[in-house]
Amino acid sequence: MTSTSLDISNKIDPNTLAVLQSVAGAAQHLGIPFFVIGATARELVLHHYYGAKITRATQDLDFAIQVPDWSAFETLKTNLLASGFSETKTPHRLNTTKGGWIDLVPFGSVSDDGKAVAWPPKGDVVMNILGFSEAFEHALQVKIDDSERLFNEEITNRSLKELIRESCETSGQYAREPSKAIRLH
Repeated sequence: MTSTSLDISNKIDPNTLAVLQSVAGAAQHLGIPFFVIGATARELVLHHYYGAKITRATQDLDFAIQVPDWSAFETLKTNLLASGFSETKTPHRLNTTKGGWIDLVPFGSVSDDGKAVAWPPKGDVVMNILGFSEAFEHALQVKIDDSERLFNEEITNRSLKELIRESCETSGQYAREPSKAIRLH
């Protein structure tokens, strides 16, 4: 983990900040490491810190959750539901109280091979997590308010991300982009 710190406090819209803080609080309370992935991670650094104009196709927030087992994942999900999030038909998705949704993508010991996770009991929902552990380890710190800090993977890993995406598209697996990653600390 790198110690580089980017300060974007007071630059994030209140709804996004509230969701980030809710998930951070629930995960930290349980001792579950996590980071933000996807378009939000890119937006927090490129737009809010560097001022780049960006366009987003979706308004969801994606979180990679490093859990030791499925029970820990379900406990985090249960705690978020108790705090006002609501369930959807998709096992990794919750609706927020702010009109959007979050995706919780588990990685770590819940994966047999470090490349994909398959939801119990049947394993019929499979997500590619290739590169998540590396993204988690090589993150830039991002300050979002006075008490919360995120970690963002270095954006220079674009070639690796493209290789992973192409591999996932060829195999038909659902891909997440590890080079768009931020970790709350």
